[in-house]
Amino acid sequence: MEVKIDKRDRKILTMLAEKPRATYTELAEFIGLSKNATKTRLDRLFTIGAIEKILPTINYTKLGYYSYDVFLKCAISGDKKKKFERYLREHDNIIWACSVFGSYTYYFEIICKNAFEFDNMMSPIVTLLGDSFREYKTVLCTERIKIRPLVPELAEDIPMKYKVKSPKLDFTPVQLDDLDKKILYELSKDGRMSYFDIGKKLGVTLQTIRNRVKKMLKNTTIEKFTPLYGYNKVLRYTNYFVFLKVKYYDKKVEQKLRDHLKENKHTKLALRIANSNEILLFVSTTHPKYLEALVMELRENFPEMVRDVEFMHMLYEIKVNFFPKGLFN
Repeated sequence: MEVKIDKRDRKILTMLAEKPRATYTELAEFIGLSKNATKTRLDRLFTIGAIEKILPTINYTKLGYYSYDVFLKCAISGDKKKKFERYLREHDNIIWACSVFGSYTYYFEIICKNAFEFDNMMSPIVTLLGDSFREYKTVLCTERIKIRPLVPELAEDIPMKYKVKSPKLDFTPVQLDDLDKKILYELSKDGRMSYFDIGKKLGVTLQTIRNRVKKMLKNTTIEKFTPLYGYNKVLRYTNYFVFLKVKYYDKKVEQKLRDHLKENKHTKLALRIANSNEILLFVSTTHPKYLEALVMELRENFPEMVRDVEFMHMLYEIKVNFFPKGLFN
């Protein structure tokens, strides 16, 4: 059954892209409905999957961890496929995993303290797959060229300037105590959970929770809160990973490419990959022709810089948890 999303729904999506923990009062004022009607709308958007989750984006470097993106190729089906996906879902250090179609079979993001720990975590994954394993590619992203959770065309007629910005990160190490970790764990299940409800669940006061979260936001342990939209399920978009293999030879041309990616309306995230001449893009489109247009524009506008383009279709998510059990160690 087709699910309808009207302009007021898109206003809510736009407001949450700017301020994911906006109050019902703020949302109601923006969309022009009563507080109760607004709550009903927002609850519906979560129920139908237009909004999947609100999550705190964690500054893992402050906690002594690094995030590795892994593209894995294997040949599995049936019960073995179910068993492997359950393993990814239950893994203590995997924060995001999904099935993909293209050069690789799975993508997952895993947090580790160093390369040795990463190797130790990948070894049982390869062992579990056995003869089904083919290869994997590891990506360590060091620079965010662009981040934009909501595709701009969904908000193009909404009277709000869409200007999501990431804070300047502080990488000074911090030590989280048990309460901090429990707060982050609860927020990673529901980033809009009220401080009162978190405090009630953890047995501390509302003010204690507010102060702890405020401190983690100030020192950028929590970079910000981020909405995950149901592009596949409801909004009729298809998600892709796109690898750009580039040749950096001219600062002006390089800046022009960066500006081009920032302005592209289908690119949600652009990451510079460490120790390589590659950029990883996360792209959402309503039709393959827009992905083709993106590739053609890059090749036409940057013929000497863009050497090759590789893309993979994101099929379905297996896991999203930005504060998994491994961070309690």
